[in-house]
Amino acid sequence: MQNMEMILNRAYDKPFYKTKTYRKAVKKMDRFLKPYDILVEGKSDVDCFEKEIIFHSLKTKQQFEDVFFDTYVSMYDYWYDLTYRERKKQMNMEIEKLMAKLPYFMSKGQRIFLPCFDERFNNLYTDEIVLLDLKQYHRYIRTCHQEIKLHPYGAQCYKNDFSSAEVLFQKDGDFVLYHPLMHRFYVNKNNTWAKVLSFDPKKECSEEALRKLAVSIFYDEEDTVINILLKEELVGKKIKRRLEKYQRKKQKKLKKEKE
Repeated sequence: MQNMEMILNRAYDKPFYKTKTYRKAVKKMDRFLKPYDILVEGKSDVDCFEKEIIFHSLKTKQQFEDVFFDTYVSMYDYWYDLTYRERKKQMNMEIEKLMAKLPYFMSKGQRIFLPCFDERFNNLYTDEIVLLDLKQYHRYIRTCHQEIKLHPYGAQCYKNDFSSAEVLFQKDGDFVLYHPLMHRFYVNKNNTWAKVLSFDPKKECSEEALRKLAVSIFYDEEDTVINILLKEELVGKKIKRRLEKYQRKKQKKLKKEKE
């Protein structure tokens, strides 16, 4: 007997990356990432989200570097007459102006603007970017693929517009993502993608219902999920009949087991 997850996903779990809207975004990201020698293999939804996080991180990284070079050029005539502390003070004043405009989150006391890099790498750009003047650090401008860490911050990577998916529910280190393009939920438990569940992408859903669904999916409350989907009319008529039939069979089976 098909369960709820099978019924919904067979009907609505269409390839995310093949949608016309998202294909354009993927091409744009691939063009940008190519010079960095970064290739995110695979075409699952999660692969796409990882690519988004890397893309966002490197675009922001580039903004930091633009400030570094602009400041360096403006100070070039006297740059090497200054002490390290004097260079750093002037450079960080300009970097702070940039950071005031950018989204970030905190991890171990460090502001994270580049969510695909660890705290040490973020610190280089937020507090020690003056070091890019040195050969051993200057190489990070282009050669940084070995420094990339996928999902080092869990749900935080998906907040603050770092990805097109949004976090609807979080408990400790586990969380539920939702993507509006495909009306799809993704459950991450113990750093593993444990479940994916979709409903009809043509249907409109309130924010309240989405959050209730996210919580119920996270806790494997199948009947609650079905009831919300039916009440909010988030599935087509054919799938509605299948879900209702599944519920009846499930209830009948439970009744027999109790007898």
